[in-house]
Amino acid sequence: MVEKRIAEMSMALAQAQAGNQNQHSLIAIKQRELDLRAMDMQRKAQENMMDQERKGMEFEERIDLDKMKLESAEDQAEERIRIAEEKIDLNREKQNESKKQ
Repeated sequence: MVEKRIAEMSMALAQAQAGNQNQHSLIAIKQRELDLRAMDMQRKAQENMMDQERKGMEFEERIDLDKMKLESAEDQAEERIRIAEEKIDLNREKQNESKKQ
């Protein structure tokens, strides 16, 4: 009778351990799912950050290009003004020389 009771208890313990193992397996699977979700969220956050950095760099490059175009236009305008002033000065000199003659 004692042997029978020990066998029953051993069987119950084995079943409980098997049930626990199944429960542990389920917990491990759920934990792995959570880990994968966290890794995916982190990846998406990094992608968003890189995208924002890229957009920021593109914006800065566009501003630099616009500045260069504006500076070029200003330089061209200044050069045209300088040439016009030189022509005016030359015309004045010619007029002064013709008055002297």
